[in-house]
Amino acid sequence: MTRRSLAISRRGVLRGGGIALALPFLEALAPQRSLAATQGPRRLVIVHFPNGCHIPDFVPDGVGDLLAPSPILEGIAEHLGSINVLSGLSNEAVAEAAASGAGDKHERDFASMLTGEPITPTGAGGPSVDQLAAQHLPGPLGSLVVGVTTRNHIHNGRYSWAGPDSPVAPQTDPRQLWASLFAEASLDPKQAQRLLAERTAVLDAVLEDIGDLRARLGTEDRVRLDEHLSAVEQLQQGLGVVACTPPPEPSALDLQDDATRPARGWALMDLCVMALRCELSSVVAFSLGSTGGTHTYPFLGITEGDHEISHMDLRIEADRAKYREITRWKLEQLGYLLGALQAAPGSTGEGSLLDETIVVGLSEMSRGGSHSAHALPVIVAGGGMTTGRHVVYPCDAATSFYPGLPETATWCTGDANDTPLANLWLTVLQALGVDQTSFGNSTGVLEGLWI
Repeated sequence: MTRRSLAISRRGVLRGGGIALALPFLEALAPQRSLAATQGPRRLVIVHFPNGCHIPDFVPDGVGDLLAPSPILEGIAEHLGSINVLSGLSNEAVAEAAASGAGDKHERDFASMLTGEPITPTGAGGPSVDQLAAQHLPGPLGSLVVGVTTRNHIHNGRYSWAGPDSPVAPQTDPRQLWASLFAEASLDPKQAQRLLAERTAVLDAVLEDIGDLRARLGTEDRVRLDEHLSAVEQLQQGLGVVACTPPPEPSALDLQDDATRPARGWALMDLCVMALRCELSSVVAFSLGSTGGTHTYPFLGITEGDHEISHMDLRIEADRAKYREITRWKLEQLGYLLGALQAAPGSTGEGSLLDETIVVGLSEMSRGGSHSAHALPVIVAGGGMTTGRHVVYPCDAATSFYPGLPETATWCTGDANDTPLANLWLTVLQALGVDQTSFGNSTGVLEGLWI
């Protein structure tokens, strides 16, 4: 009988007969990644906030060290030393290249934000960076696509794409997300025993391959595999059906009530962090709201909708203050997630989950009223890079600033070619060990971050 090849993919080990079996990440099962890459970041979290911001209120003073927060960055001030602010990245060329009839400018900015490809009348150019990264990273659930609010629309409600014109709908209900991640832990004994028997059968089907594979593993991988097999033995003894302790089921929250948005967001973020800790997924694509959304901010005492505020006259200080306040709140949510990742231990027992995770926070546009995807507001964190910096890339962003206001972009002039946002995504993929030389309209990588 011809012996089956041992060059099996991790997903091949994980799945058999329609049943998922979560094995630990093994370096030997990731031949596309170098040893240096496996010691670097191994997870990706993207946090999107909608409808841009007033860029002069976002960009910190000076270039280089982040010495003080800008008015908007005050929302994330406690993490200032753990982030980098990136100025000058643009997705405008991609948004403007959309086919005729393919959405309005909000939709062109939003649906192409993670792909680097123009949208089409029926979807996007895909795949998005989160989906591509998830194909190369451990975790049986792929990319977790999660949104606090969303719209059931192909362009202004979808930002993650499995492929061209293949949208992935975000999960918005904390209870449903909890069920999809951890409901197995709440099965009654008969259900648990049946599921355990199914998974044991899958394990038996691959034991021969695992035994042969073990002989080829390095010491560290052998330890990981042996620990996992010990955990499986515990499962067989009736100690549970998941490999980590699940959180309690979230309380029911009204998904239509804007007043519950903060609580919903925190609950969703907590679940995403636990999914990363449990190695159910290595990638999260999280959105605080859809582009052009009408959600309001009663918890801030602001009754106007998000989209309406982004189009206000920023020469009027009261209007500008509202835009500043809601954007500051959005960054506070990013700060909440950074804090949760920092508080979670790393997978090796050293450092934190944040040390092992690339985090990117951004909006699909700069100033909402201009609908411009020039000079996007971008924050990056984690993954072991040097932080506490304002990093500027070549850009041409004259349209990002409100006519008649005195602020000028001294770091971004009208005589430089834009730096594509896709360069950031290519940098992220390479830092995660993905063998990728281009992504979307990328022209290269961003040096000095994770690579």
